[in-house]
Amino acid sequence: MKELLIPIVFALILQIATYIIRLKLIDIHKFLRYQAEVSKWDRERYNALVKGDKKLLEKLEKRRKAIDQMRVYILRENMKVFIPTTILALILWELALKIIGDVEKAAFIPIIGRFISAKWWIIFCFFAISMITQKFTSPSPE
Repeated sequence: MKELLIPIVFALILQIATYIIRLKLIDIHKFLRYQAEVSKWDRERYNALVKGDKKLLEKLEKRRKAIDQMRVYILRENMKVFIPTTILALILWELALKIIGDVEKAAFIPIIGRFISAKWWIIFCFFAISMITQKFTSPSPE
């Protein structure tokens, strides 16, 4: 039973930690504002390229430097969250394997009709819990 529960609990811990790290290390409002602005610029540029609108392309090119700076900011802020989260994930991975051992038949997956090892079950739990909780923990415009 611990083979099933430990990875799920650790995956939840990782998601909660990621959420807290994001709240503490980045300015969510600025981050989302920059993301929206870069996305809008990319969309406008793509449409101008498709239509062959040279005037609009020239206008957009004037903002390229500012947009590139925003992209750098977004990347830097994402790294602030990614690095500590990855380190925590590796620690939890090792801890889970030490607690439950490298069991060959940790969980049965009905979709594929077979058992998977503890290593694969841990990875599956991390991704599954992440996908489920992302809806609630991802930054969103208010």
